[in-house]
Amino acid sequence: MSDLSAIFTLAAAVVRTSGHGKGRFVGPDGTVDAVGALSTAVTGKATPPDVIDGLLWDAVEYLSPRIPSMTVDEDPLERIADWNDQSETTQADVIAALEAASADAAEAAIAHVDAIATHHTSSLAVA
Repeated sequence: MSDLSAIFTLAAAVVRTSGHGKGRFVGPDGTVDAVGALSTAVTGKATPPDVIDGLLWDAVEYLSPRIPSMTVDEDPLERIADWNDQSETTQADVIAALEAASADAAEAAIAHVDAIATHHTSSLAVA
């Protein structure tokens, strides 16, 4: 499992156990939105740091194009927040999107390792 895959799996578990909130990273009742769940998975806190970078930014950038946001904003964080806050987006939708991103990231990591192994094997055969 890749780091991104693990982050998405943990974020899905956070939403499942804490509940899904809208309009803020973490609600007064402890519910979290999609970004709050990702932040919890990476930093242990639902409110992301002022500067989002590293694994949290990688996760946000990875998830953004995989969700059906009506926002055409180039900011992946805004796309996720918009999608999360839509009235029709449910807890099940957020969990499903995070789990799908986890599966995609795991599959991409396996493909990457396979490509390296194939290249390495090809290099050895030539030598």
